[in-house]
Amino acid sequence: MNCRLTLLGQAGLKKVERLFPLHDQPRWPPQMVQCCRDGIQRRLSGTSGHSGSPLNPLVEEQKVYREPVFHESEFIFSPSAVDIEEGEKLFVPSKKHVIRYLRGAYHPTDIPAHKKSEIAFLGRSNVGKSSLIKSLLSSDKTVIVRTSKTPGHTKLINFFEVGKAFMLVDMPGYGFRQPENFEHSAEGYLKTSKKLTMTFLLVDANVGLQPMDYVAIDMLNEFGVPFTFILTKADKANKRSLHGTLVSLKKAIDKQASTCLPQPLLVSAIKWTGIPYLKSFIAYITGNLDR
Repeated sequence: MNCRLTLLGQAGLKKVERLFPLHDQPRWPPQMVQCCRDGIQRRLSGTSGHSGSPLNPLVEEQKVYREPVFHESEFIFSPSAVDIEEGEKLFVPSKKHVIRYLRGAYHPTDIPAHKKSEIAFLGRSNVGKSSLIKSLLSSDKTVIVRTSKTPGHTKLINFFEVGKAFMLVDMPGYGFRQPENFEHSAEGYLKTSKKLTMTFLLVDANVGLQPMDYVAIDMLNEFGVPFTFILTKADKANKRSLHGTLVSLKKAIDKQASTCLPQPLLVSAIKWTGIPYLKSFIAYITGNLDR
């Protein structure tokens, strides 16, 4: 399966059907297929939606470059201000919409039984994964997401229940000080989960792709897991380092990441950059945003 809209040109929606054969890719969520189709329809009709607005921080960041690394045609998700607002509401707890830490799983057999879509966060140790999840769930002060400056802090597959909407999954970090059971826990979960809608692969915007990240890409491709890159720590990345990261990311998406969406996301858990956009994106792919 190929999800790279840049290769489509004027081929039209018939080619989209060939690129996204649902019967051949049962793990590819229908919402993302529709998202890609919507993006192509906008291109063919000459309308770009809101992809060039400040709602997408990556678009704004690229304005300083002579030539953008990721072009507007590759930003397949273009939420409106209303979509952003609806996405924000999904992360606000209420009596009927309880957000809570459910449990940690040492092995896939320990995963709690449920019927919700799962959104997983994966990345190198110390990439800012726990900080990002903490910023997403910060509206509920009773939910504790433990963060640490020490790499390898997360040892279990941690499940956070976001009402009846979806399950947020915090996975152990790989690389330096990764858990000894990483292969059986994290890899086992990615390979066998039937409810996994999307995996977010986190990359430090200032550091860029590292050797272990390419191993993670190959693993996700092998398991047929749909994923999206998230560039973290945008507040610490200068223009030059971010540009280098974007170039290497673009190359990986075009040549290696066959199950990856063409659009990376840019966030900062410190300055809140891209957090509303990410919330809206999660709301959409989990079927909680009417568009």
